[in-house]
Amino acid sequence: MSQTEDILNSILPPREWTQEDQLWVQYVSSTPATRADVVNLQEDLDKWLQQRQARETGICPIREELYSQCFDELIRQVTIICAERGLLLLRVRDEIRMTICAYQSLYESSIAFGMRKALQAEQRRNQHNKKMKDLQVANKKLRDEVEELENKITQIEKHEAERREQEERKHKEEVEILKKMNAQRKEATIVKSQCTNCPVVCILFVYAKELQAYSRDPTAYTAQQSHRSGRGAFLCCVPFNKRNACT
Repeated sequence: MSQTEDILNSILPPREWTQEDQLWVQYVSSTPATRADVVNLQEDLDKWLQQRQARETGICPIREELYSQCFDELIRQVTIICAERGLLLLRVRDEIRMTICAYQSLYESSIAFGMRKALQAEQRRNQHNKKMKDLQVANKKLRDEVEELENKITQIEKHEAERREQEERKHKEEVEILKKMNAQRKEATIVKSQCTNCPVVCILFVYAKELQAYSRDPTAYTAQQSHRSGRGAFLCCVPFNKRNACT
């Protein structure tokens, strides 16, 4: 086995499979490719892309697999002509595959992160909805309490207004009665009476602080005796020369 075949086998390892209890091994061809082989390779690539219905844009595993096989064939053809160039292309292929794997891992982790954030957002939304419903119920309850208290305040104010109106009306009536009584007291009903012991005039003043007896001639008489009975007071007045007439 030549050095070129060794390099080809290291770049593209041989395939092994078992069929009818026999082990089969397929090695990479070391035959140089012609221009017609390259044209046939391009035609085969287009045919397989169409047959396997690979997507033209976006991420497509079928298209990735077919282009990877085509690139391996190009590496084989270049390696047969120049082994160093083939090894450099192998290095480029591995770097591309490693970059694609890194992007794929990043994509999968971003998908997982997005799903985790979506679940957390869903949980928070459910919690917020539940909290909002609880707050709405509490708000409705407080509104009902406020309305009930306002109704009570209105009833109390109405009751107090009626009670105040009744008290004011009653007070007014009492004031009117007292005014009438006071007016009657101020008018001082004069009652004339004849004393049994002396022919003098007795005058009755009702509800007075100090009762004084007047005669027809105030200078000729003096207060001699007072008789108090009930609300009034009877005073007997006699002349100075007859002081003992009533006694």
